[in-house]
Amino acid sequence: MPVIFWDPVKRGYEGETYAANPADTAWIGEDQLPGIVEVNATAEKEVDMRKRRGANGASIVFTGYKPARVTFAVHVWTPEQWDSLNRIIKKIWPAPRGTPTESTKERRSLDSKAVDVVAWALFPLRIKSVCVSSVTAPRPSSRIKGGYMLTITAMEWFPPQKTKHVRKVKKSVRSKPPPVAPEFVAANGQTVPLQSENRTQSLPSDDPQYTSPNFTPSS
Repeated sequence: MPVIFWDPVKRGYEGETYAANPADTAWIGEDQLPGIVEVNATAEKEVDMRKRRGANGASIVFTGYKPARVTFAVHVWTPEQWDSLNRIIKKIWPAPRGTPTESTKERRSLDSKAVDVVAWALFPLRIKSVCVSSVTAPRPSSRIKGGYMLTITAMEWFPPQKTKHVRKVKKSVRSKPPPVAPEFVAANGQTVPLQSENRTQSLPSDDPQYTSPNFTPSS
């Protein structure tokens, strides 16, 4: 049975404090999250669907962007990772009012500010700043055997715009079908057909050893 990392007698697993793979780490404010970090986000627009009673179809009106919901699932398995995570949690999740561990000034400064975030998964959505809204207690990791994980949930922050952003969908843009089946471009530059029955080589995600965007598929 694996030894958990806080065992008082025997030292737990070894490992780097921070992941070297950009897809497995993230920064909140000035701090890099330790261990393996899984980042997920959902960006969406507010939708007003206007349907006339008895009629087929409806008008779709977009009434602005909603702040995205972002989650950071942090997996740790060494004492160094655990200590680093605790220091970060104290910064982003200050003690509630009345707790003597922090001064009122420190508590207010942390409660009223958004923090910048950097994560590989957030680049396509252009999410740059968040407000932390919840933090879970540690629980057994779903990814690291013998490790533990906790989830940090945050809401995207950006200043509200003065002008209204209301857009009504008026038509559908035509889509031109590709002349051939879509292909996946692997990290080594090789192209692989997406249809499983036509594959001449496995996709990186098919290999159980796949851990990095720079992984070269085996032949």
